[in-house]
Amino acid sequence: MQIQGFELGDQLHTSTNSVIRRARRASDGRSVVIKQLPGEFPSADKVARFRREYEMTAAMAGPGVVEALALVRVPNGLAIVLEDFGARSVTDALGEGALALDDALHIAVCAAHALSRVHTADVIHKDVNPSNLIWDRETRTVKLIDFGISTELRRERASAVSPHRLEGTLAYLSPEQTGRTSKALDYRADLYSLGCTIYHMCSGAPPFAAEDALELVHCHLARQPRPLDEVDPSLPAPLARIVERLMHKDPEARYQSASAVERDLNRVREGIASGGTLEGIVIGADDVSDRFSIPERLYGRDKEQRLLLEAFADAADGRARLCLVAGYSGIGKSALVHEVHRPIAERRGYFVSGKFDQFQRDVPYASLVQAFTQLVRRVLSEPAEALQAWRERIQTALGINGRVITDVIAEVELIVGRATARGHARPNGGAQSVQPCV
Repeated sequence: MQIQGFELGDQLHTSTNSVIRRARRASDGRSVVIKQLPGEFPSADKVARFRREYEMTAAMAGPGVVEALALVRVPNGLAIVLEDFGARSVTDALGEGALALDDALHIAVCAAHALSRVHTADVIHKDVNPSNLIWDRETRTVKLIDFGISTELRRERASAVSPHRLEGTLAYLSPEQTGRTSKALDYRADLYSLGCTIYHMCSGAPPFAAEDALELVHCHLARQPRPLDEVDPSLPAPLARIVERLMHKDPEARYQSASAVERDLNRVREGIASGGTLEGIVIGADDVSDRFSIPERLYGRDKEQRLLLEAFADAADGRARLCLVAGYSGIGKSALVHEVHRPIAERRGYFVSGKFDQFQRDVPYASLVQAFTQLVRRVLSEPAEALQAWRERIQTALGINGRVITDVIAEVELIVGRATARGHARPNGGAQSVQPCV
């Protein structure tokens, strides 16, 4: 693809969301980086998000954030022209193993400084990871890139979608960004991701290793990574404590500002440079949030929460359970029910919900249909192998009675196919009765 006014060079990166290559601007010969959408006909939604990414990157211009030079039209939509200062991503550097401690600390300090500027502007980056930090080893310049999924909200509620559809890079995702906690997502999600990034730079590997996406989600929700100073005893203990605080599961227990992270990292770096002792460093001594935030906690619901978790444990072991949570609007029913997200993720389960709506009383089984439609859509987003396993299980359960389900939840036909959905017998003739269960 040719872009008017630019001579395209080497391709640096390609993904389902973007193609990035170096180029030279014809007007002045300046070396730049061009980021554009892949494919010949990107959707209008992707083009709109791409334009929004440019606007947000341009608004963040300054120390620590890559400069957006222009937004230009190309045959398949738009392209963002970014500055090129000869840097490469930290991910590329990590291909050679863990970084030297001085380099890792320098990058971490610069990243914390950049996040402090971003958060001051009420922007949540939502994808802090080594591939979105670019670093020039010679000039020691570090900049934050890729505001493609960033948001200009102080907080938002993430949805519990399939792990394969979560926004961001799963190995560095905060617990609340998975949509499987009762906490809203705010700027402290970036601090968790920064902790994962520092862990990777210092140890040579991300904090959690998992066989599949759902297990990785559970790691972020419930497991603690091995402390850095145990992974590598040569690393200073205060640095390990900084990372532990950044990666706390509860946002209220993490650092409350990126500027405090920057100051603590600088204290560690200065202590190492001076050759003095690091034992006197107090982590988070001046960590004060610059905004008022009410902790999202359940109060006075310990008994109900315990009953829900016990019921779920019984159901996960194969014993049918039905729990009804009643109360007036706004009393906290949803917040209570969402407390079972963590154990569900541990057991590789699915959480779906349906609402008893006063305006849909004339629709039979409306809440159940709503919940199971969510489940079907979640299954449809799974990889091909998982989808095939679901197809076989549902076909075996339905037999020739597929029409009973598809008349109520039409999306099931997308999983099992038209023949099973219309009630035709499968080649092996195995028809089984459908038994209701709760």
